[in-house]
Amino acid sequence: MLSTYLRKTGRALRLRGPLANDPTAQILHALLVGLACAIILEFVVLPTNPKKPAVAALVLIFTCLCIVAPLALLHRGSLRAASLIFLWGNGLLFTIVIILNGGIRSVGAVYYLVLPISAAWLFGYRAALVSAGICLANLLIMAVLELSGRPLPRFVPGTPLGLWVSVVEAMIMAAVPIARILQIYKEALARLGEYQGHLEELVAQRTGELQAANQAKSAFLANMSHELRTPLNAILGFSALVREDPGLSEEHRKDLAIVNRSGEHLLNLIDEVLDVAKIESGRVIVENAPFGLTALVRDTVEMMRAWAGAKGIELLVNTSSSVPSSARSDAAKLRQVLINLLGNAVKFTEEGSVTLRVDAKPIDIDQRLLLIFEVQDTGIGIAAEDQARIFSPFVRVGKTATQGGTGLGLSIAQQFVQMMGGTIRLDSTPGKGSLFRIEVPVERAEEPEVMTSQGDREQVIGLETGQPEYRMLIVEDQRENWLLLQRLLNDTGFQVQVAEDGAQGVEMFRTWKPHLIWMDLRLPVMGGMEAAREIRALDGGRQVKIVALTASGFAQQRADVLAAGLDDFVRKPYRREEIFDCLARQLGVRYLHSETRHESPTRQVAALRREALAMLPQQLRKELADALVRLDPEAIVEVIDRVSKQDAQLGEVLAHCSKRFAYTEILSALEDCNGRFAEGSS
Repeated sequence: MLSTYLRKTGRALRLRGPLANDPTAQILHALLVGLACAIILEFVVLPTNPKKPAVAALVLIFTCLCIVAPLALLHRGSLRAASLIFLWGNGLLFTIVIILNGGIRSVGAVYYLVLPISAAWLFGYRAALVSAGICLANLLIMAVLELSGRPLPRFVPGTPLGLWVSVVEAMIMAAVPIARILQIYKEALARLGEYQGHLEELVAQRTGELQAANQAKSAFLANMSHELRTPLNAILGFSALVREDPGLSEEHRKDLAIVNRSGEHLLNLIDEVLDVAKIESGRVIVENAPFGLTALVRDTVEMMRAWAGAKGIELLVNTSSSVPSSARSDAAKLRQVLINLLGNAVKFTEEGSVTLRVDAKPIDIDQRLLLIFEVQDTGIGIAAEDQARIFSPFVRVGKTATQGGTGLGLSIAQQFVQMMGGTIRLDSTPGKGSLFRIEVPVERAEEPEVMTSQGDREQVIGLETGQPEYRMLIVEDQRENWLLLQRLLNDTGFQVQVAEDGAQGVEMFRTWKPHLIWMDLRLPVMGGMEAAREIRALDGGRQVKIVALTASGFAQQRADVLAAGLDDFVRKPYRREEIFDCLARQLGVRYLHSETRHESPTRQVAALRREALAMLPQQLRKELADALVRLDPEAIVEVIDRVSKQDAQLGEVLAHCSKRFAYTEILSALEDCNGRFAEGSS
């Protein structure tokens, strides 16, 4: 019977209405019911014998209102109103009870401790701070009254059990909100853990998607590079071979030169797009090595001189005496930066001049220098509003937007300069021209063993005698590509056979035993890397040299190829010099050239200093020196022709030096000659 009665009572007291499923409303409802029971226990079961019954009755009525009113509002669905009445009604009630029970000495002061807790639960930390402030102010006033000798009287003295009930009420009002706050905190932590786990899943998913997208982009670029470089290899290679035909007319030779330049231009555009992709993916690294600084500047300027001459523009070079002949840095990136800047300067200058200034300043005592390059033109200039975005990828501004190009050159130049630890700045005035200033730190270096520039190279026409009959195997599926390489090697004197897939290459190695294999990496039936592994496992496979041929634009593939056990790496489109250099590295092949030097440059320059140059007129020597300083090949040839009319042998020596671009040697001889002349005059 008792349990049934209790269940019925529980159902009768249960919260109903719109807030029946609201956790806060449910807990507040239970708290109000518990307080109601405690008040009944205090005022009915345990009477307190007040001195003034009327005051006690009023307190009881106000207490009932502070409980009944919120309960009614909860059943009507007004949680906020119920919370306000519960909080501030009880605050007022607590103040009255404390005052009637002696003020600061009353046990009811404990109610002030629980009021801010309920405020924090129902309305947040601001309400808790406000209620705490009010409670502390009230207690301070009561303390001041006590200290001033005017204590508050006890109108409702409590009994021991009544005081115990008061403490129970306070504990209920504190424990319930604290428990709820802790529950909310735990639920929040649990949700935070779920969110964190979900976020980690999202991050992993997005990272995977980005990696997949990056791999897809790399695969696409590698594939496009292969598809574009493969025909370019044939275009550039065969056009170069045909141009060397002695029976070709000059007109056709010029036509082939146009084809070759167009192919080189297309190759540069492809490389620019690949460079941007590699920079974005972090696959570009700085490779510092010794290089000839003066040779790099000279070769870069010579590349642009014909273009500038065709436009009627003067291309000037001003190199400071403090610039070393050699340095240690990433020569390839530095060369590309200079090519981009000089190319743009010539491209957007219709009249006037383009000037390259080179200077160097010491940074510290550790053999480090700050190289300074300035490229100044008298072209169209760049507007101020465009200068901030001129280094962004694919951006072409002003009149340049109608010109050709990808809009990537300056972006790549800036990225490369920053990767080398330098800076690039622009100063431009529309209609007057632009000045690009580059500052790049480098290290001093001894004279490096750098490869001879193309301008200094002599054409390979055959093999020296006394060497083995080298056998070359070409494993390549593209007919135009293997035909080009086969013709180049056959004309030089090598024995050549061709396999058009990897499996054929393995079989031909087994039967023919070549000295070196040119292995394309993309092959039908069996890929190039797999074929190389098969060959390495065969008898003699460890001794044969295998060189990878690839049209990939990513330099990282070189490291992968060499790590896989191949001996060398050549990118398409290749130049004949790259093929010959690779054979010399791997097999020690020696070549016959179209021109053989019979005396060293040192002996030639010595002859110039002591004898022939001193006999030339001073004005002629001055004109020759001016042409050399300007790096003007047409003027140099014209002055040398005039020298030949006076001294044929001297003209031949000067022509030979000029053909090798040995301008510094001639200038040194002229300076020595002028110095001796000045001493003799004095």
